[in-house]
Amino acid sequence: MIEVGKTIEKNIFKIPKGLNSKEIKQSGVYPVISQSKEFIIGYSDNAGLLVKDNFPLIVFGDHSKTIKFIEEPFIIGADGVKILKPKSDYNEKFFYYFLHGVITDTKDYGRHYSLLRKGYIANVTDIVLQKSIIDFLDNLKANSISDNNIFFNQNIENEIFSLQISQLKQLDISSELTHQLDLIKQLRQAFLREAMQGKLVKSTNTKETGQQLLAKIKAEKAKLIAEKKIKAGKLQEAEVLEGLHFEIPEHWVWCNLDDICFNITDGTHQTPIYTTSGRMFLSAQNVKPFKFMPEKHKYVSEEDYQIYIRNRKPEKGDLLIGRVGAGIGETAVIDQDLDFCIYVSVALVQPFKEHINSDYLAQVFNSPYGVRYSKGNISSKGGSAGNFNLGRIRSFQIPLPPLHEQEQIVAKLKELMVFCDGLEQRIKESQGYNEMLLQQVLREALQGEKA
Repeated sequence: MIEVGKTIEKNIFKIPKGLNSKEIKQSGVYPVISQSKEFIIGYSDNAGLLVKDNFPLIVFGDHSKTIKFIEEPFIIGADGVKILKPKSDYNEKFFYYFLHGVITDTKDYGRHYSLLRKGYIANVTDIVLQKSIIDFLDNLKANSISDNNIFFNQNIENEIFSLQISQLKQLDISSELTHQLDLIKQLRQAFLREAMQGKLVKSTNTKETGQQLLAKIKAEKAKLIAEKKIKAGKLQEAEVLEGLHFEIPEHWVWCNLDDICFNITDGTHQTPIYTTSGRMFLSAQNVKPFKFMPEKHKYVSEEDYQIYIRNRKPEKGDLLIGRVGAGIGETAVIDQDLDFCIYVSVALVQPFKEHINSDYLAQVFNSPYGVRYSKGNISSKGGSAGNFNLGRIRSFQIPLPPLHEQEQIVAKLKELMVFCDGLEQRIKESQGYNEMLLQQVLREALQGEKA
């Protein structure tokens, strides 16, 4: 065995700088190769940045740990790319294959090249033997090995071939488990969709309809507005989304979210000044579908906290909705008694809780219907990536059942989601066991050669 670092040629050539993402095109003369999993990430016509000599070469991703065998001129994409060339004692492809067996485990995103250099590969200096091993591995990769072929050692080859067959079977199982997890995700969405259409529970008590409940809430809200205890919310017409609405039971009613809430606002628009201790300050990262996650938070001073909570003090049972980024529309109920303030990236929804079940509203927002509405009603200004405008949040159409049915739907969905959780857990346990069985074929080859 020999350290990888002792097999690498030093200073073969000066490595050109890499391109940034904006400079990479979908077509062009030269391929752009980075440390990503994709072999080629785009193209460029910039011949001045071309790596064009000393082929074949090996590209190693310092962050990603990807290893690529390169035989033609290319341009480097972004940073983190290490270009390796073994000394003349080693065939480049042999070197490439055996690098896959070097352990470079560390944290998920970190520097791995130094670990690679300290790793070991087989110290096989016989070029003819290296070529035989390459032929075997090429045939193994192409699944074209026959019983009549002997490349370098029949016993080792048979052992590796058996491992390859076992690995392919395990990969098939892994693909099936991933497919099953996707089916459970679809099942969750189907349950939410059925719930919004009133198909999960049957009404056994129609003493109060959704229409009557809405009228009661509107009267209460109008009184509060007249007494100047709250202000009327400003609505904004939603984008037209074809096929968004669906049929609901006759005793339900469609209403704006604003109709059933006494306050819908967002967090402070001021750029916060964080402190090492003080009052909790939360943002969109603390909200995921059905998950209020205040544990990882920032702090602001007491003075700023008092400013930030004016007309927007969150309370247990209120809802938080993501307004920006990938989490637009993701909704969670505040399920803890906590004093905190929020940033503009989060909307605060405060329903009339004596008439409206907050968990039901969260289910509406996190349903396929709610997700489609949220993603389809993003407002953009200038170069902004967009946000979920408060006016459109207020205008979100809610399928409103009587309170007792809201509670039944919440209970039924929780029961079904627990069932899905159990299925998902069992599949993930099987997946974890399966991944433990997967072995690096090349690592086994290295161990076999060492023996």
